[in-house]
Amino acid sequence: MRHRTYAFFAALALLSAGALADDVWQPLAGDAARAALSGHTLAYANGATQSFSANGDTAYDSGHLQPGRWRIDAGKYCSLWPPSGAWACYRFEQSADGLSVRFTSDDGSATEGRFIEN
Repeated sequence: MRHRTYAFFAALALLSAGALADDVWQPLAGDAARAALSGHTLAYANGATQSFSANGDTAYDSGHLQPGRWRIDAGKYCSLWPPSGAWACYRFEQSADGLSVRFTSDDGSATEGRFIEN
């Protein structure tokens, strides 16, 4: 009986470790953050997409195209959406599998996007 109990808990531990590995996010900053976004497009859960040009242009498309600017500043992803002249900055992380990124504001709210083919 003990052997089965240990085997059960060992299997449970392995499954839990795999689930936790899927939730691992790696912070990105500087050149790594620029390279992750430049020339790429993200898809969001709300159906919108956002493209990122190497020159700092970005476009958010939710059925209405909204042009903006992006940059990496002090280790954070920052965006500017006219007509506002204020930059908003977020902690920037990439998923362990490299297929998604997450933007987290100072209040802890987060938005995740998944890379799509251009």
